[in-house]
Amino acid sequence: MVLWVSWFVLCSLDIYRIDLPAVIRYAGIIIFVLGGVAFFTALITIRTLESYEGDLITKGIYSKIRHPMYLGFIFWLIGFPVFFGALVPMMLCVIFIANVLFWRHLEEIELVNRFPGYREYSKSTIF
Repeated sequence: MVLWVSWFVLCSLDIYRIDLPAVIRYAGIIIFVLGGVAFFTALITIRTLESYEGDLITKGIYSKIRHPMYLGFIFWLIGFPVFFGALVPMMLCVIFIANVLFWRHLEEIELVNRFPGYREYSKSTIF
């Protein structure tokens, strides 16, 4: 929770601002909200933030998106600094997104090894 609060504070208090058109700024908040919806929908479906030990989940949001929490997280990272026109967080989000994509890659390897039907499932979903 501390990380999220610090991210929101950093975005809102960044002294290096980009003057973005209102339509882009509001697109940023829409992206942020969509990320929150994806993240919390996945959280409700999986019911844990800890390591999941059950069967492969292929229902709900997981029937369309393999990693909705990661995708939601990426949308949060992009949307909030765009809304504020915060330059430093926009630059930092590139590093953070690379980190999330690396986590996703490692998780894909683990899921292929853990669930025999994962490769087939991955062909019918995005991200």
